[in-house]
Amino acid sequence: MRELNYDERVTTTPEARHVKRLLEREAATGARHFLWEGRVTEMTGGTGIHQQLCTRLTFLLYGQLEGKLETFGEGVRIFVPPANLVYADTCVSARPPKYGNGPRDTLLNPIVVCEVLSPSTEAFDRGEKFAGYRSIRSLEHYVLVSQTSRLIEVFSRAKRWVPETFGPGQRAEFKKLDAALDVDLFYKHVTLPSDS
Repeated sequence: MRELNYDERVTTTPEARHVKRLLEREAATGARHFLWEGRVTEMTGGTGIHQQLCTRLTFLLYGQLEGKLETFGEGVRIFVPPANLVYADTCVSARPPKYGNGPRDTLLNPIVVCEVLSPSTEAFDRGEKFAGYRSIRSLEHYVLVSQTSRLIEVFSRAKRWVPETFGPGQRAEFKKLDAALDVDLFYKHVTLPSDS
């Protein structure tokens, strides 16, 4: 049986009603929502530290990948098969980015997805959400950034997903992109709870 593409999933399947509900809520409230397994949830704002780290991720990756790949901040929605819609903190896609024909801000081809971990979302980001992201064929790296200690985890696609953890004095490498984040530079001037 043929796998349905994004446009078919969001217009012709039972899941289509959930997508429609998400888009209606976002249009009515101006707030971002995510759709996971039929449940639409409004996203809350992050802490100041969360925002600092998200901005740094986007800025540092853009600086290394500009001209080769597209780098996005928190505002782009990502399609996660079979019918989930989420926002990552930062993501990278091939050029040109591929969008669904429905909502033009729903990215279909991320290569890197980055999440800054929060106490309220860490279990979901590490578990169910990561399992969903692994179903995106274009995805090569999944990155988890701690906001409680100076640690960056990079999961890279191989025959199975390979995790690497990088701390102070190290560079978190994205080998398939020829890019890296210097952990010390990334966390410079950021005061974490572990610093007190």
